Amino acid sequence: MSNALSQKILSELSLFIEEHMGLSFPPERWPDLERGIVSAAKEFGFKDVLSCMKWLRSASISRREIETLACHLTVGETFFFREKESFEILEQEILPRLIRDRNLEKRLRIWSAGCSTGEEPYSIAISLMRTFPDIHDWNITLLATDINSNALKKAAKGVYSEWSFRESPFWLKESYFRKNREGHYEILPEIRKRVTFTYLNLAEDPYPSLMNNTNAMDLIFCRNVLMYFTPDKGKAVLLKFYRALLEEGWLIVSPTDATQMFPAQFTPKRFPHATLYQKSKEPLEEIPPPLVIDSRERVQEEFVISQHHAGESPLPLYKGEAYTPQSTTTAQVFEKLQESIPQPERGDQEVGEKARFYANQGHLSDALEWCEKGIAADKLNLDLYYLRALILEEEGESEKAISTLHQVLYLDPNFIPAHYALGNLLLRRKNYGEAERHFQLILSLLADAPSEEVLPELEGITAGRLREIIRATEYWKSTEEKRNVRRVG
Repeated sequence: MSNALSQKILSELSLFIEEHMGLSFPPERWPDLERGIVSAAKEFGFKDVLSCMKWLRSASISRREIETLACHLTVGETFFFREKESFEILEQEILPRLIRDRNLEKRLRIWSAGCSTGEEPYSIAISLMRTFPDIHDWNITLLATDINSNALKKAAKGVYSEWSFRESPFWLKESYFRKNREGHYEILPEIRKRVTFTYLNLAEDPYPSLMNNTNAMDLIFCRNVLMYFTPDKGKAVLLKFYRALLEEGWLIVSPTDATQMFPAQFTPKRFPHATLYQKSKEPLEEIPPPLVIDSRERVQEEFVISQHHAGESPLPLYKGEAYTPQSTTTAQVFEKLQESIPQPERGDQEVGEKARFYANQGHLSDALEWCEKGIAADKLNLDLYYLRALILEEEGESEKAISTLHQVLYLDPNFIPAHYALGNLLLRRKNYGEAERHFQLILSLLADAPSEEVLPELEGITAGRLREIIRATEYWKSTEEKRNVRRVG
């Protein structure tokens, strides 16, 4: 380690990083921390690293600047079919089981969390192509998220050098890529269109959520990511993954991720050369689903961490009594406790909660049925129309989703959630101009909103956070691609 930064400064910086980002840099990793800060200082515009350090420790920096710092402190290095044993298990064990179990509805949802420059989600897409005999008959969602907007731009382009193919199967380049004029390899459009890249911060953003399509997952890849988090932050991420997975859903992590942070809700499944994790069939005592009634008497399904066993926190209270988890499924718990829920005068809040609950559990037909009931009773309910659009999009009914969102904006042209959903939907359809229009309208509507103002209709995201997400989202890349197409034309 160089003498540029003292151990005292590095110690203070490591505490700063842990507090603001959840990332862990113990003394043995201080050389990595110093290299990252040296690199970040240049991007922040500092010629002197020590000046950058003082600024970081004293200034009230924005979330966007913190995420820029994260790009320099985490390794985005990856390649196709990395840790090939996991992909062998995926193709030979997990996907055949999912094909069998989901054959009637022909619906599958996969999430690559921390996708970096895209090699992982494209490898998953190729495994799907190799495994599914009738893949075109299936409604498959393959979501890829990352905190690094620059990595997402590269991922969305799908162009790679030889370095991304080291240790990859011999058949990969010939079968699924084509060589461009620069001598690089461009992934085939049929593979690229199967992956949706979007921005998401695992430490800060809400999930599982219908809003960002992180709910009801059959399979989550999160490899070489958890190792960067502190134990507490890592456990919080894992419990959110638990909620995002369907019953018996799978979580695939890297051997480098700390297994000691895994909560008991995941059952380790040992295969030759790899250990995967499966969501337990039934909720355990460590994460009872309490009922939380907010000011609008809305029921929210939440899970709490297991400290109450050690007396560190009490069980949640409902009507003054502690809720005791039973050996029942989450759906049964929800239905049982619904009987004692205070009924709102018009009932549309309860209808909306039931629709959202079933959607989060992957029961889309039930969710849509509850939406239709609510809309039939109240044809001006924006929340139900908006929820209906999200469910339709998840069912693969994009045209109906777009039509429903237009209905919402007809009723209220300033309804931000509809603009946001419509922008993302149009972006996935490569309608860049219209997507940009809706995102710009949101920025205009939020122009005078304080950064800390909470947007309850967007699951508690603040106005400042939504502005940052929009500015970091893939649509900026897409807009630039659109301009390039015009130049070529």
